[in-house]
Amino acid sequence: MKTLEGIGIKVFLILNDLNDKQIAKEGKARGKHKNWIGSLIPNNEIAGRQIASQLLDAAKLKFGKPGQIIAISGNRSTPASVEREMGMKNHVEGKSKLLQVVYGEWNEEKSYQRTKSLLDRYKEANIIWAANDPMTFGALKAVKEKGLSSGKDILVGGLNWSIPAVNKVIEGEMVTTVGGHFMSGGWAMVMLYDYINGIDFAKEGNAQLKYDIFGVINKSNASNYLKHFKDENWSAIDFKKFTKKHNPGKKDYNFGLDPILEQFK
Repeated sequence: MKTLEGIGIKVFLILNDLNDKQIAKEGKARGKHKNWIGSLIPNNEIAGRQIASQLLDAAKLKFGKPGQIIAISGNRSTPASVEREMGMKNHVEGKSKLLQVVYGEWNEEKSYQRTKSLLDRYKEANIIWAANDPMTFGALKAVKEKGLSSGKDILVGGLNWSIPAVNKVIEGEMVTTVGGHFMSGGWAMVMLYDYINGIDFAKEGNAQLKYDIFGVINKSNASNYLKHFKDENWSAIDFKKFTKKHNPGKKDYNFGLDPILEQFK
């Protein structure tokens, strides 16, 4: 930011912001660094909560009792991992039993190994919460090796909106895949488009924004998602419909899966 400030280039951060220690030293957006105009950060706590909510609701319907959860988190330090885990814990507290949290390091093989051990330790487990889809796939492999059936004996959910995961939702192997964070670049362009057209995205002086841009894919919308985005043709989305420049009177940005799918009705 210091280098770019000297040559007049503006900066907008996505996915990760400065941490508290850095902000204490460098200040916030539009402060010490005038060229740092803002940030767009996905609310990962909500994402963790969404996965847990889908799994607990499915367990109540499937088993008629609260779920017994094992959780595969990413790691102990990445903000996205910490927040997703926090969201999960906050949602399940008082609703069901969290048996143990382990760390799969975002990796399918490590998740597979850890899930095998957990399934030996907790015979009562009927839910696996995972912080991303690759770790979910590792968990599914372990479930199958133990002679259990995913979708019947144990319910599994992850995050990424990966096409293989969406297919597993349709097939009943997974309850949900939450996602949308990878579209942060597109949403940032919407905000910057408005900004250069004189419509500032900063809310009440706050230019570092955390948005709920995650969406839930489950049995109800998985086929519709694949219908439009199996080939990941994001150019099919009319992003102008999300700008304030082209929609006078729009007060808030409505980023997420539902508004996108609504375009294709």
